[in-house]
Amino acid sequence: MHGRNNKTLEVVRELGFENVIRTSGQSTERVYFLGPCAGSCGREDGAHATVEAVLDFIAFWENQVQVAKDYLANGRNCKTHEWKVAAREPSVEAMVIVGDLCRRVGIADTTEAWPVEVARMIDALAARWVASALERKRA
Repeated sequence: MHGRNNKTLEVVRELGFENVIRTSGQSTERVYFLGPCAGSCGREDGAHATVEAVLDFIAFWENQVQVAKDYLANGRNCKTHEWKVAAREPSVEAMVIVGDLCRRVGIADTTEAWPVEVARMIDALAARWVASALERKRA
């Protein structure tokens, strides 16, 4: 039975689900967390994970799904530098930043469209900063 330990993982790569179905027909389910492969793929597992580890996990898989969507939207062209269609949603990290900023200044209602737009701006700024850093590194 996975996740029996009460360990909190700092890095999450996969989720596991533990299902127990009793003879009475009653079932229970628990989620547990798997860390990265180590050595001959002996993975750590834990009943818990840090918030940062879970947000990193979410961001990683959301990016993977978005790339797959962009691949399809661009006619199954595997050359990403030729892609013209990209309707990316804001990253989890940017949405967390916007949510934190809203809470700090006392804005409770973030159901409007502007938080998503602000998060997209944060992502665009981050992308420009990374591109600039890569250019400086190449020079």
